Amino acid sequence: MKQKNEILIFNSFLLIVGLLFFSCSNKEAKKGKEEVQELYTVLGVEDTGINFNNKLQETTTMNGFYYEYFYNGGGVAVADFNNDGLQDVYFVSNLRTNKLFLNLGSLKFRNVSVAANAQGNGGFPTGVTVVDINNDGLKDIYILKSGRFENDEPLRNLLLINKGMNKDNIPVFEEDAKSYGLDLPHYSTQASFFDYDRDGDLDMFLVNHNIEMYGIEETAEIMAGRSDKIGEKLYRNDDGMFVNVTKEAGIISNDLGFGLGVAIGDVNNDGWPDVYVSNDYYEKDHLYLNNKNGTFTESSLDSFNHMSTFSMGNDIADINNDGLLDIISLDMMAEDNFTQKTSMSGMNVAQFYNIENLGLHRQYMYNALQINNGKFPNTNIPVFSDIAQLADISSTDWSWAPLLLDMDNDGYKDLFVSNGIKMDFRNNDFAIYLEEKYQEGMRSRKVDLAKYVDDLLDKLPERKKENYFYLNGGDLKFNKLAVNQTPTYSNGAAYADFDNDGDLDIIVNNTDDFAQLYRNNQSKNAFLKIALKGPDKNIDGIGARIEVNANKKTFYAENYFSRGFQSAMASPIHFGLGDINKIDSVKVVWPDGQYQILTNIKANQEIIIQYAPEGKVRFEKDKPDYAFQEITEDYGINFKHEENDYNDFSLESLMPHKMSQFGPCITVADVNKDGLEDFYIGGAMGQSGVLYVQTTGNKFEGKPMESFELDKNQEDTGAIFLDADGDGDQDLYVVSGGNEKEAGNLFYMDRFYENDGKGKFIRNNNAIPKILGSGQVVKTLDYDRDGNLDLFIGSRLQPQNYGYPSKSLLLRNVSTNGNIAFEDVTDLAFPDLNDFGMVTDALWVDLDNDQYEELIITQEWGNIQAFSFKNNKFHNISEPFGFNNNVGWWFSLAAADIDYDGDMDLIAGNLGLNYKYKASEQEPFHLYLNDFDKNNTNDIVLGYHEGGQMYPLRGRECSSGQMPFIKKKFQTYEDFGKASLREVYGEGLDNARHLAATNFASCILINEDNRHFSFTPLPNSVQISSVNKILTMQNDGVKNTDLIFFGNLYGSEVETPRNDASYGHYLKGLGNGVFNIIPAKESGLYVQGDVRGASYIDLGKNNKKGLLVARNNEPLLLYQIHFKN
Repeated sequence: MKQKNEILIFNSFLLIVGLLFFSCSNKEAKKGKEEVQELYTVLGVEDTGINFNNKLQETTTMNGFYYEYFYNGGGVAVADFNNDGLQDVYFVSNLRTNKLFLNLGSLKFRNVSVAANAQGNGGFPTGVTVVDINNDGLKDIYILKSGRFENDEPLRNLLLINKGMNKDNIPVFEEDAKSYGLDLPHYSTQASFFDYDRDGDLDMFLVNHNIEMYGIEETAEIMAGRSDKIGEKLYRNDDGMFVNVTKEAGIISNDLGFGLGVAIGDVNNDGWPDVYVSNDYYEKDHLYLNNKNGTFTESSLDSFNHMSTFSMGNDIADINNDGLLDIISLDMMAEDNFTQKTSMSGMNVAQFYNIENLGLHRQYMYNALQINNGKFPNTNIPVFSDIAQLADISSTDWSWAPLLLDMDNDGYKDLFVSNGIKMDFRNNDFAIYLEEKYQEGMRSRKVDLAKYVDDLLDKLPERKKENYFYLNGGDLKFNKLAVNQTPTYSNGAAYADFDNDGDLDIIVNNTDDFAQLYRNNQSKNAFLKIALKGPDKNIDGIGARIEVNANKKTFYAENYFSRGFQSAMASPIHFGLGDINKIDSVKVVWPDGQYQILTNIKANQEIIIQYAPEGKVRFEKDKPDYAFQEITEDYGINFKHEENDYNDFSLESLMPHKMSQFGPCITVADVNKDGLEDFYIGGAMGQSGVLYVQTTGNKFEGKPMESFELDKNQEDTGAIFLDADGDGDQDLYVVSGGNEKEAGNLFYMDRFYENDGKGKFIRNNNAIPKILGSGQVVKTLDYDRDGNLDLFIGSRLQPQNYGYPSKSLLLRNVSTNGNIAFEDVTDLAFPDLNDFGMVTDALWVDLDNDQYEELIITQEWGNIQAFSFKNNKFHNISEPFGFNNNVGWWFSLAAADIDYDGDMDLIAGNLGLNYKYKASEQEPFHLYLNDFDKNNTNDIVLGYHEGGQMYPLRGRECSSGQMPFIKKKFQTYEDFGKASLREVYGEGLDNARHLAATNFASCILINEDNRHFSFTPLPNSVQISSVNKILTMQNDGVKNTDLIFFGNLYGSEVETPRNDASYGHYLKGLGNGVFNIIPAKESGLYVQGDVRGASYIDLGKNNKKGLLVARNNEPLLLYQIHFKN
């Protein structure tokens, strides 16, 4: 966020000196390295004849200090402007003249800008798009403008009307934006033409940006401001005149807007176009859902769990071929350690939450790849999961244009990212220098402005970068493609098949360098190109949806021209087909809802589809036969967990995530012996837990319980019903957890409640020892086989001392004659628990078919561990079972005979692979604990690997806040950015407590002959978040087991995007360890939130299957399950 402050500082200085501002799958086979290396070749001016250079020459009164977006570069548009079957290129120049290059064939181009009258008329052009504004079959050009100027004229957008070809087949343009109401004098970035009201003609959505900087303290006021020149605008086409309908259409158009990207697509599959806008700075990205009545509803808070902070360009496409449109937006997080440490300032915790509390969402400085999960049941709201970390595309530096295109024609959309910036305003050392110069100017009051500006520009570091190419692996992961290229400042980009060889080439508009054309060398896979001829008022069929069906596969695309950043491509719609040579059918759904179908089409050609509809499309309704149907309200459940407000980071600023929000717990039993199952749901600190009793009227009633109310100041993180004294009723054990108090505080005391036989619970203070650890787990087990249920109590943490172990316990049931009593036998029978680790879950299961059960324990920063009770003592048997080589953040456990070979397999939930932290055996993720600055407090250091070296995860700013010696030892951010972990912390690492994670994947552990377990990662669709709870379901009469996963981790520190991508996962067993992953749009399982508890419950006496889901700081949910064999 420092960039804002830098601009504010500079502008304040200008006021001092009295300056007046100048007005002016998985795929069928992995791609081999040889192919990857040769997929694209960079062609220069000598190859193509494209000698365009977007030269940005700074002056004292024209530079990035005066106009924030001076270095954003220019756009590029691709279309066949002279209708010769070849795609031409139009470049925007910010300070000089725009250029039109006609395609001569064989990737040769000719500059015809002057003859075409297409150079523009000055100002500061930014973006460009293409539209046939008058539907005469000739592509026209709409040019967006911005900048700081004294009057409106240099700001007015241009509309270059294509008047046809001259004798040399050069298209000649005439500027006529005013006749259409499109000569808008705004601070514009980009526009997109689309038929939002489905009246047959094209309307226009415009994104603008503010040109003034502001601080977080001004945000609320700026949000309330309105300006004709700032914010998002919608213009309706009324008989050829574009009329502003922004306000009545429900479009947000406030002064907070820094719109940098717009994409159109039907994201909820209702047949109407929706709009996604990416916003820089504090304003959140917007998702406008079309209400089908001329208005939109902005749904970003409902549809996304988080988003990018400095959102740049964006794109919409279906990346996993599921028929749902996905969204990508770009930010500016660097890929490498050095740039992260030198140019990325630490996130301000208070500022992060201030932004969220203003309704501006949870914003993280990473790219976001939002995968569409379909709509919440019985709503029109699509829900998305950001999988950028899993996909390995989260950090692509100072990025501008994302383009989703099929680079290798295998049927999956790949990703191109342009990046680089001429002057790196976010460089931390420059920010310090700027502050010093500002203070110097304040003191002297006399400054030579030209020398001052030149000095600042000279000190600003460059940030040239190579552009990124990623191939879609078909399994939600992307593989970075090596391309032989030079670093550039690349901005606008577009794709087209420039040489008509059946694959997509890419053209890039560079700052201070010649434009680049990346020639595609793909030749293996087939393709199909489709050109649309729409109805009279929309001749290009903008907004049409195309479905290509072939070989039991379906490929999807929608026809919109504006994509990426400030750019557009009006070329035929391109489909890669892999090895498919014949298409079964092509279905076109036109923007008016009519459709037509073509069949039996050969691949490797371009076809033209003329508007000739066969009928009206019917859009699917919600399925009435979801496997999971939410019935919470029907059953009278109204419990909402209310997490107390506590900031763990105030005491341990460098801990990776909060440890205070691991509730609520849930446990199920028939507590009043009426044949109906009841449940207990735990409360947060200051909130009483509640017992819900099931009635014969298909309802649950919350029963007031004085003992629960008296204990409401404790945090309930674990609970279990058990018949402790053998009297036939269910007693209750509740684990106290949290991190709010110091170790040993009575806040952490576990509780035992005795059932009076009628469902009333009274606290029994004598039943259990005084247990004061911060726990999470309680499990019953009869370890000594005496017929009484004993207890394992798993300690989650040592309060306010992250990473250190705390004592877990084994309690032996010694109840007699109705007197409930448990004794602590840990030292005697299970001494390993005295210094075990951060316990997250446990399971009592027979691993080796010897009729004796073993205790399996999961932990954060540890291996899964197995213990066997023999000779009156528990022994660690993890090594022979193969558990000791996978240190993770294991959060959950379940057991089932997955492969039906007669023994028990395990399912283990982990952090997942969609998190900033990465771990492998070769490159672990490290935790070091020590008093590094020798001030008698525990310091936390996280380390990761890059290029064979280990670096500190956290930056200089936040690390020095905990350990001030760092700022003294490393005087500049550059010095810190170059330093390895050992160079920063030295010998303090040698005697530190050291833990190293090697595996963050949730896994199935297959039992091999009752002697050894093999770890198999679950599919990537399950790895999108942490797995906190696992439920198994064996289907009667069928040899298969279904699995249900719940998860998320909302407590991450604010520099790490929280784990929130999971809505639950339903894996239907097909037998022999094979599963079919049922997507949410088919199962109906949409559980949003930080799930901390889940349990089956029988509903009614006919035992309908229910599912309770407990979420931190959210209402409890009840689902009815309809399993189908």
